Amino acid sequence: TYTHVWKGCDGLIMQIKLASDLMYDSIVDGLGLRIVIWTQGCSHNCFKCHNPQTHDFSKGKYFDIDELVEKIVKYPLKSGVTLSGGDPFFQKE
Repeated sequence: TYTHVWKGCDGLIMQIKLASDLMYDSIVDGLGLRIVIWTQGCSHNCFKCHNPQTHDFSKGKYFDIDELVEKIVKYPLKSGVTLSGGDPFFQKE
């Protein structure tokens, strides 16, 4: 059972803004069967971006990091986790 609580430097529970729920069965986002975390927000405007719907910073939904980690740990068939989006590095925490 996962019991850790992720907190930021301000003591609040850490969250991440996602474009959608986790994808549990990707075979195109890395080696093996991957869980993909689609983050929301990007300002790069890359030519022919595959995920332009993830660019708008005002969209998406916040999720507690604890909830995401718990879902990932419980999923037995994963080969790994891929951060995609949007740009995961635009997340504040």
